[in-house]
Amino acid sequence: MDSTQLPACRTFHFAHPASTNREKRDGYTIYDTPSCRASRFGHRLVIEENPTPDELKRYADLWRKEHAGKGIDKAWLVWESRERWDHEPPFGELHKLRCLMADEAMSLVPDWNTARKLERSDIDAMMHLFSSLEGDAGGPDEAHRWYFNGLFDRIEDEWGSYWGDFEDGELRGMAACLFDSREARMQGVITAKAHRGKGICSALIAQCVQEYQDISFGITYVMANDGEQAERIYRRLGFRHVTWVHELGFTP
Repeated sequence: MDSTQLPACRTFHFAHPASTNREKRDGYTIYDTPSCRASRFGHRLVIEENPTPDELKRYADLWRKEHAGKGIDKAWLVWESRERWDHEPPFGELHKLRCLMADEAMSLVPDWNTARKLERSDIDAMMHLFSSLEGDAGGPDEAHRWYFNGLFDRIEDEWGSYWGDFEDGELRGMAACLFDSREARMQGVITAKAHRGKGICSALIAQCVQEYQDISFGITYVMANDGEQAERIYRRLGFRHVTWVHELGFTP
């Protein structure tokens, strides 16, 4: 099946700020974000069919052709499939993620009373929380601020919501749900390292899913790294595996 028609790739466009353009080519779709050249995932090439290792070299050349001269320092090739791609890539670093779904009208009860909807005025607190993530040694940059502002553009048009949990003025966790007329996608789910294991993440996810179910009996999707804690949390809440998403990052 065409990768761009599977749920993770299909919902990516409304989980990203509107300034990200996409154009379909023969065998792939190219994404471009002119407003933010530093965006990590704003400049990707989505391949329609599972590539062979040798074909990845050709798609890398196509990425370079599409984005030549734009000053982008990280390239991404992406494809989604029903089966996991188990080849060794000839270059770059391959991330394998599961796309999970919450069934229609799934009942989740948010067992938390300190969460509230985040607003654009909370972006500094969101940036601070993002900078505390393990592995984000460089801290947040203007690409993250652009990204959060882009999400709020959509939320203010009533196509999503962002929930946060605070304690003594500190933002401890956050989770977004973006959607269109038929499906939703969880995005930007983060819990501060010092507050993990307290059920904050589960409560925020439940809040997002429940709010979407109140609007529509559609399906909610999310991506999670295979075998990591986030996937286990989603599965405990009732999400189930649908597809594999493969993201190959490399230096152009």
